[in-house]
Amino acid sequence: MVKVDEWVTIRTLRAKGISIRKIARFCKVSRNTVRRVIREEARTIYQRKPKGDHVLKDFEKEIEEMVEKQFIGSRMLEELRREGYSGSSGSLYRYLKKRGLNKASNKVSMRYETTPGEQYQFDWSGYRVWIGGQERQVYCFLVVSGYSRYKAGIFAYTDTQQSVLDGLESSFYDLGGTAKQLLIDNATAMVCYHRGRRLFLMRIFWSFVGPIALSLSRVLVIGRG
Repeated sequence: MVKVDEWVTIRTLRAKGISIRKIARFCKVSRNTVRRVIREEARTIYQRKPKGDHVLKDFEKEIEEMVEKQFIGSRMLEELRREGYSGSSGSLYRYLKKRGLNKASNKVSMRYETTPGEQYQFDWSGYRVWIGGQERQVYCFLVVSGYSRYKAGIFAYTDTQQSVLDGLESSFYDLGGTAKQLLIDNATAMVCYHRGRRLFLMRIFWSFVGPIALSLSRVLVIGRG
């Protein structure tokens, strides 16, 4: 199948009076291919049909309730997983954006600050960006100092548990160490169970914060409980 750029090149060269033989040699295609392209009136370009929101249709009511409660994306995803949602986080973020449900809150808030070295805050979010001429889903993993508001983090193509750990490790090194506390969300990549005062962290996450965050004395989890 002739690519779009090849199709345009063949049509352009032919319009300039170049022979079929020379065009075939230049584009490294057969003469029959050149003739077929010349006969075509228009280039039919394959376009993938946009995916529907069928995987989220059964959760519309729950999503609206969580938007009212101002849940962040990762918290929404965790709650939906518990309800049986099997789609990706990217599908959820696109759903929220498409329906205008990710609008910023108009509530007045006060910036929370801590003493030096007391607390880091960690979270991540997904974005659709163009990389190398192709639209890709990327995730920004970010750690913010509660004192200086200095930010450090990385971007990744996935939001897997390994990507979460990579984001934390990279941020700790960029920030020059750890704080006494790490404030995280109820994301399943880190938290196994959280109800009231009952909290169980994922084993791989807990084994990570031990050797990497040597000065980390407490993990604070926001969300349910």
